[in-house]
Amino acid sequence: MATLFLRYSEQCFAQDTEPSRFLFRISGQIVLTDEKNAESEAGTFSATLIDVKGAVIEGESVFDVFDSDSVYIGYFEALYDYDEDDFKNYVTQIVCEDDFLSNPNLLVVDKLVIYPQYRGKCLGLLALRALIHRHRSGVGLIAMNSVPLQFESKFVDEKNSDLFKRFGLDAFSLPKNKATAKLRKYYGRLGFKQVPQTEFMVRSTDLPLQDPDLQSSDSC
Repeated sequence: MATLFLRYSEQCFAQDTEPSRFLFRISGQIVLTDEKNAESEAGTFSATLIDVKGAVIEGESVFDVFDSDSVYIGYFEALYDYDEDDFKNYVTQIVCEDDFLSNPNLLVVDKLVIYPQYRGKCLGLLALRALIHRHRSGVGLIAMNSVPLQFESKFVDEKNSDLFKRFGLDAFSLPKNKATAKLRKYYGRLGFKQVPQTEFMVRSTDLPLQDPDLQSSDSC
């Protein structure tokens, strides 16, 4: 029986005084083993844990933490109350129909790619579930940009790049609006919900983490 697991590669600097020290980068490979325990790299992932609680304790500006990397300032503006250093009430209402989450920290799933030869088996959902399970105790929300990777700016003008081809992004032919709707439906199977007027989807870690419906009629 095949087994899927995440192999991590992480680092943490011993001395750092910049606001970015509260951004913890997470990356690794998505690995599949067969019945003989032979391993195959089926994909790759990267994420960032943003330690809002730690920043508050240390007297660091939460805005400056997010602003230390232009990728994340949009998440701050969409999800956080500037004055409270916590999630906006309407965001918590979206994810759990409540006005409070137990932890202000955020895990941003930056990238999750299944290589072309391994697609169609719901490995992306299984890998995402494993990522959430591993980090849910340290954050209140899991968030991601719901625009498909092939439409990110770094790939739009580099469609012949080795990375574009390695990720098999040239295999996707749907226009952006249809591809985005399909991806949002796909991640919705793990409980992610769209934040109105943004490109972000979020999921509360206070909710039970169910196994994805692998028998769903939705494409894997």
